Amino acid sequence: MIDIKIKTATLLGEIQMLAYMVNTFTEHLAFCDYSGHVNGFDVRITKTKDHNDIEYRYRMDTYVPPKDWGNERQMVNRLSAMKSELQKILIENGVNAP
Repeated sequence: MIDIKIKTATLLGEIQMLAYMVNTFTEHLAFCDYSGHVNGFDVRITKTKDHNDIEYRYRMDTYVPPKDWGNERQMVNRLSAMKSELQKILIENGVNAP
């Protein structure tokens, strides 16, 4: 179980870094929210930075350990999908995504 917690922590950190890069280098806004009281994590990415008309290009959420016992593979897949979407947006905008 310790390995999955470290894998989760690593993915959460990478997602946060990529969200910062999306906000800094593109015309999208990326939001990452970790709710420790329910062990939930979600990512939302807007189509534009227009605050008057927020329309989401992408939304996904998941539970993270210790809440998600028994569904670790599904949780890692969802976190990996979030990371991939952020990387895709950066690449589309000519930014080298780590």
